[in-house]
Amino acid sequence: MSRGEVEKPPPPISSMGVLLGARSRVTIPSQVRNCIHWLRSAKPPVPCILSIGPERQLVVSSSASPFGSQRRQFFDVLMKRPSIVETAEGHRLARFFAATWQRAIQEHFQLTLPEALTKSWSPDVTAVTLIGFVDTLEIWTPSAWAEEVARTARDYEALLDPVLDPSEE
Repeated sequence: MSRGEVEKPPPPISSMGVLLGARSRVTIPSQVRNCIHWLRSAKPPVPCILSIGPERQLVVSSSASPFGSQRRQFFDVLMKRPSIVETAEGHRLARFFAATWQRAIQEHFQLTLPEALTKSWSPDVTAVTLIGFVDTLEIWTPSAWAEEVARTARDYEALLDPVLDPSEE
């Protein structure tokens, strides 16, 4: 950067395709990391929680996030009161949290994806799409990401109008 030039803030959102490495490991590039508050200036290892999102994407959250706290709280309550799984809500939450993984983003910002998840993907999946924004890192198979973008493109204007409505500020 030259003298007098103002440093630009990192972009608020980024997407990038990356190869799926040996043992289902992905490297999170700086272009994506810089969009995620908790990863932007972090030094590995960085504790995180992986969960399956509503569109079947893998969501990577900080262990210090509200989601990480709720996960710990649920496990603490379950240890003290195992009977909570006898309720419909407790049973559903137990199954949901059973499909979450505590991991750490390692040196060179590498993250090993859960084998239980990657084995459910097509054997043809050799790359993933990383999406970074605000506090979230999402990992999608390329075909699922293409479907999501196409679905959003169909509803683009209906989604955009309320978001950009100046009366909401």
